[in-house]
Amino acid sequence: MVVLLACSLGVTGPKEGKAQSTADSVRAAPADTVSGRRAALRAARAARRGHQCAPRRATLERFFLWVEERKLLQQLTGVVGRKVRVLPGGLGRGSGVALRVAYVPFTGRPDLDVRLSAGGSVRGYWLLEGSVGLRRKAWFGHAYSRLQRRPETTYLAARATPTLDEERTFDYINWVSGGVLGLRPHPSLAIAASASYLRQAAAAEASALRPADPDVLNPGTSTRYLSVGGHLTLDLRDVRYAREFGTRYIPLTDNFTDRPLNPDAGTLLSLDARRFVEQGDPDANFTQVEVEAQQYVSFLNEYHTFALRHRSVFTDLDEGNAVPFYYLPYVGGNFTLRGYDEFRFQGPSHALLYNLEYRYKVWHHADAVLFGDAGKVFDDVGQWNLSDLRYSYGAGVRFITPQRTLLRFGVALDEDQSARLIFEFSNVF
Repeated sequence: MVVLLACSLGVTGPKEGKAQSTADSVRAAPADTVSGRRAALRAARAARRGHQCAPRRATLERFFLWVEERKLLQQLTGVVGRKVRVLPGGLGRGSGVALRVAYVPFTGRPDLDVRLSAGGSVRGYWLLEGSVGLRRKAWFGHAYSRLQRRPETTYLAARATPTLDEERTFDYINWVSGGVLGLRPHPSLAIAASASYLRQAAAAEASALRPADPDVLNPGTSTRYLSVGGHLTLDLRDVRYAREFGTRYIPLTDNFTDRPLNPDAGTLLSLDARRFVEQGDPDANFTQVEVEAQQYVSFLNEYHTFALRHRSVFTDLDEGNAVPFYYLPYVGGNFTLRGYDEFRFQGPSHALLYNLEYRYKVWHHADAVLFGDAGKVFDDVGQWNLSDLRYSYGAGVRFITPQRTLLRFGVALDEDQSARLIFEFSNVF
């Protein structure tokens, strides 16, 4: 007890004068008393050796421990059962600083997933969305609806090498409603079919419109699509699925796969094929197929991880038809070719992308990242190869939980050594 009290007061041992006084008293005492006091001194020294004072922690270390003990990250991301959650981001690419509020009424029902959310950003982006999901053994189904506005979406020419003076912005409003029905015959395998109705309007001033490309519907044309699709996913990653962030087959994000999760090892293979049939005046029917593969390799107690992603998008137009520019495959931006601006390279047909990251875990909730990207858009399937790729590279930091990326920021360089700052509330893959 005395030793522990001394540690708390910062005392590491007896003072010299006190030690000398004790020694003098021991020499003056009778022999039997001396032997007893010697035994007491030995016991005190042993107690001090067994209860060494813990080293003082640095201020930053104490702060991280305080965050972990109070589960602040879990509180912010809503994984502790709260019905109302405030989440950063989630309004799409280029929206700027954004915030969403979500209401999840049935937090105690693992088989039922109901959520309503609304969000806005400093750049005038906003969305309203809702979804209902139900799971029954190996079956799952979702119904969903979203209304979204992106007032400053960038559009470049549908070319592999456009000039930046061709850049335009437009006011894009998108409404989608539909459903997904799927089967999971194995925990790692999922097969799903989807059907949805999509209505888009992309307003732009007449002076901002480019001459029409025969294969592309430029800004100013509204579309109404009926879309049907098939989806196949093999997920062998070591993700710890949670109901809130797990297998979401609702196409309210850019992909059906679980990109927000943060695995350390394993493989993901996905195939998504969708048919778009225009219900209005434009002849704009097409089919789009996306193939994605992810591989994660960790070593040295999972403090080091290599993450690799391959993604290919193929677009097949019906004879004499065109594809709306907002469905053009592209590379460029914080989620693809990070050294270039959003939509920097767009093609009327196909796109190819590779992302490689080295992640070093500096804390349970933080990774330092080095990355490299390569990609291109091309017109003919025969050009699906590694020639004429565009490159970018850079470094950054990710703040994460096992379920999602809370924040990532960094710097990316293009082939001309021009730098871009990256600040996002979700992961690349």
